Amino acid sequence: MDVTHHASYSLFLQRNYQFFFVFVSSTTLLCIYVFAFCWVNLRRIMDTHQCKIGRALLKSPISGLLILYTFIAVWFVGGLTSFHLYLISTNQVRLFLCNWSNN
Repeated sequence: MDVTHHASYSLFLQRNYQFFFVFVSSTTLLCIYVFAFCWVNLRRIMDTHQCKIGRALLKSPISGLLILYTFIAVWFVGGLTSFHLYLISTNQVRLFLCNWSNN
């Protein structure tokens, strides 16, 4: 029996694919959630202190950092989620896992 070093990863992926997909999609949703509520926080600061966005960012710099971080991160995890959602919807998950283990 020819066993390559990828065979164990293939078995691991086949058994844990649903957990991986839930993890990636929930990470995408979390990025969107944090992004949106950081904007809500900045908007509330602007309304409370009657200031512009620059002053609100000075009052809550962590909101600005999280907006920047989640904007960048959502492209990576969102891309993974979209790709795996495409694989699931076109029933190509098994082909993807088999081709990956054979290479």
